[in-house]
Amino acid sequence: MPIILTLMMTRFPCRGLGLVLWFMACILAAQDAALSIDPSYVRVDLKGGTSTTIAFTLHVSQPTTVLAAESDCRCLALETPLPASATPTAPLVLKAKVFGAAASVEHLTLRTTQGAATASVQVVTDGLGRGIDILNQITALSKRESWTPWVIVHDLNGAIRNCGCSTGSLGGIDHLAALPAAFKSLDGAHFLLTGDVDGAHPGVAKNLARWGWATQDPAVRVVADPAPLLGDPTVIAAIATSPCPINHARIIHPVASGGMVAQVLLVDARRMIRQQLVLPIDPSLPADPVILAAFPAPRTITLATYAQELDCQKCHATSVEVWQKTRHAKALTSLKEADRNDDCMLCHTT
Repeated sequence: MPIILTLMMTRFPCRGLGLVLWFMACILAAQDAALSIDPSYVRVDLKGGTSTTIAFTLHVSQPTTVLAAESDCRCLALETPLPASATPTAPLVLKAKVFGAAASVEHLTLRTTQGAATASVQVVTDGLGRGIDILNQITALSKRESWTPWVIVHDLNGAIRNCGCSTGSLGGIDHLAALPAAFKSLDGAHFLLTGDVDGAHPGVAKNLARWGWATQDPAVRVVADPAPLLGDPTVIAAIATSPCPINHARIIHPVASGGMVAQVLLVDARRMIRQQLVLPIDPSLPADPVILAAFPAPRTITLATYAQELDCQKCHATSVEVWQKTRHAKALTSLKEADRNDDCMLCHTT
């Protein structure tokens, strides 16, 4: 094959180059065809704050192992344990959880021993609303009904600052750090971190404790089987770590991980849950950036100081005019100072 390509380039340099490029494109196309996800596009209609599970089937042309999965946002997460294997005669069925945080198009990319394959998920939802509006609703309800709020964040997973795609930053310990002070007008409010708190950032729980967050409280338990706790008057709520067939007011099901939202339980004087609300942790809430100093993010990317779009404008005036009206034109300026790190600036450039 190398001899044939060499002869083609020698005798027909221009045509040979075109044939070489065509031949390489065929090879790449064949490689892509070796992996396919069905369906490759899914539309999911969700009410804000709810979630659902969707299934994908990975078809392969030879034995393949899925090593990892990546998504744009925590609102789309693979639930199937990895690594997992697929063969031509036994395709792999994978399940992913979709959470209705904001209307968007998310991508799930599977990294395998034979390359990568990606599926797109369009999330159609009315969203969760603004965090500050729901915070005010919680405050008003608590004062009017004399209820005590229990604010619970389950499986923070060490989230420092999470990308919220085109909707702004979701999650982040700077917002969580400011929450106890935001509830200061309510006596006895509780702030509890359950499940995996630190994730890949040891010290998250320790630092949030300085702002009023606790990691243990006998009134809220995280267990595989919550049934034995339902008759215990000292237990307000139980978080089940495995599927639970029982439907009970004291069994709560956190809708998202990574600090995207907080579950707020409004509890009466008899220690009964009277209402549950989902509080989105978003830019509308107060933030305390002091805590971020304990978790410096890498900032090694250097951007050009001139406006590159001006070079394009010389020949593509119409295209640049259209581009300037899109969110991409403001991708860098939309980042908060705390988010100008390597993770975010890889995509947020002009």
